[in-house]
Amino acid sequence: MDQTINKSFGMDEIENQIWRAFEEVRDEYRILLGGKTGSNIGITKRIKEKVQLIGEKRDYEIRSSNYTQEWMFDLVWYRKNAVGDFERLILALESEISSRDKHGLLKDFEKLLVSNADYRVMIALGKGSKRSSYPQIVNEQIEIFNQAFNATQSIPIGARVLILIWDDYDSDKIIPHLLIKK
Repeated sequence: MDQTINKSFGMDEIENQIWRAFEEVRDEYRILLGGKTGSNIGITKRIKEKVQLIGEKRDYEIRSSNYTQEWMFDLVWYRKNAVGDFERLILALESEISSRDKHGLLKDFEKLLVSNADYRVMIALGKGSKRSSYPQIVNEQIEIFNQAFNATQSIPIGARVLILIWDDYDSDKIIPHLLIKK
């Protein structure tokens, strides 16, 4: 498998594809709303559809509420062995874009931290307010994720978690943040 690296963020080919897929969903959302902000209903479903396609192109089995039913995470890619038994968890994805509540973010993120997936992906919304906006909101979320990641002792050396935060209030960017256990 090609492991092309994005020098800016240290992401590999699959992580870059997932980031680009999220950016495509953001662009579709903008067109749908005519450039205005609005409800995020349907965004998670569309992100899962796009990430699902990336996994299908690699011949992975898929579980999500979009496809069949969720299996522990919002979306997983996995591989079965020759006799059809579960063999390996390739990707675990969690999305929490309905709010930026610290408890909701941590609950989903901690599920990823106990996963043994090759790829762990957290999608979050960095929604600002009149009192705070980008980069403050995004930095606060990244700090929450960093603290939880660093506190978790069971994560093996080299394990990676890709965090994608959509700052839809101010910059409208998808900000990637890659955590690698050292």
